[in-house]
Amino acid sequence: MSVLKLLIVEDEIYSRKSLVKQVQALDAAKTMTILEAADGKAALELVKRDRPALVLSDIQMPFMNGLELLKETRRLLPDTRVVMISGYAEFEFAQQALNLGANGYLLKPVSSAQLLETLGQVAEQIEQEQQQLRSAGANSRSEREEDVLREHFLNDLL
Repeated sequence: MSVLKLLIVEDEIYSRKSLVKQVQALDAAKTMTILEAADGKAALELVKRDRPALVLSDIQMPFMNGLELLKETRRLLPDTRVVMISGYAEFEFAQQALNLGANGYLLKPVSSAQLLETLGQVAEQIEQEQQQLRSAGANSRSEREEDVLREHFLNDLL
């Protein structure tokens, strides 16, 4: 499994640090690089610069809320997975997040078990897609090699 970039976006510093510690504790194999942002605007800059495979974002934040960040992330990096976190159990937030393409929705406080399950599922999806891309790349590379060999054979034959 390759190393995945995870961006944790949370305006409450203690909540953000808690999420970082939870992920670090769950990621004993060091399969994730963790990036942090305190608001949606700062997170969007990290999305543009670092291209994380996974974003774990709060919904209610200053400057740019999590739903706006989700929308912009989808526009810029459609393959990036986004899991929303909220302290609000309001159906409208969850519905909006899912309509915008969120890959999950967790309620605060997030337990380690919930986080492990969600991140595990998303990381598995990412790994499967990367394997498919590598496989497709290898197939097209071997097809190109066959074309070159066929061309050399025909040139030699002529």
